[in-house]
Amino acid sequence: MKSFSSSLNIIPWTPCFANSKAQIILEKAGAIGTFTGIVRAVTENTRTEFLEFESHGELAQKKMDEICEDLKQKDGIVDVLMHHRTGIIAIW
Repeated sequence: MKSFSSSLNIIPWTPCFANSKAQIILEKAGAIGTFTGIVRAVTENTRTEFLEFESHGELAQKKMDEICEDLKQKDGIVDVLMHHRTGIIAIW
């Protein structure tokens, strides 16, 4: 059975590839897929100062685990690391 990990985190963001498990995965992977979102400063006529993300604890963790497990079933996937950012994110 393939392993997977997801984390529900309420502390400031740290790179997912900073831990030792990620380093081992990087040795086996031929590519890394990532998604990084940023806060838009302006949407139409509305200026944004920040976004605040919340988490719904067990529900969020359950859904993240389901997504990781689904991804792990696909051919060629070595592992899945997922980070759920919470807290205030200022404009970039």
